[in-house]
Amino acid sequence: MELTGNTVLVAGSVATNLLGLIRLTFALLPHLRTRPRAAIVMVSSGLACVPLADTSTRAASNATIHSCSQALRRRFRGSVVEVIELTPPFGLTGLRDPRQASRPMAKPLVDLIAETMEYTELRRAHRQRRVRHDLRTQCVRRHDRRNRVAREHLSIG
Repeated sequence: MELTGNTVLVAGSVATNLLGLIRLTFALLPHLRTRPRAAIVMVSSGLACVPLADTSTRAASNATIHSCSQALRRRFRGSVVEVIELTPPFGLTGLRDPRQASRPMAKPLVDLIAETMEYTELRRAHRQRRVRHDLRTQCVRRHDRRNRVAREHLSIG
């Protein structure tokens, strides 16, 4: 089948937005699995859930990225690899219509990046607190077990 006109653009868009992401992810997996903790971060878009008529290919690519993120998250549950999907809100990326800037709901790209970084820092801090809490809980359980064994030993003797 020969690709012409819009079909070439569609094929290029899918190759970049979807196949590139999948190939890169699977190429890095052997390395990621050797790390004590690793993360795959996939960026999709609200178009995955609310597609626009004039961005059907991009919407379909983002829906696939969303599904791929969910599948990978299930696949790597319990492993060192965490799968995170970022779905930023409508932003002033310059990728679409220049009239974007006049829409009040569109956020400047700088603000989107700042919010994303703030979110990842909060997430990291929460995860570290959870790990510290889990370690404390394990220590308390170990201490309780030792005390119970010591009490049982003293009551027998």
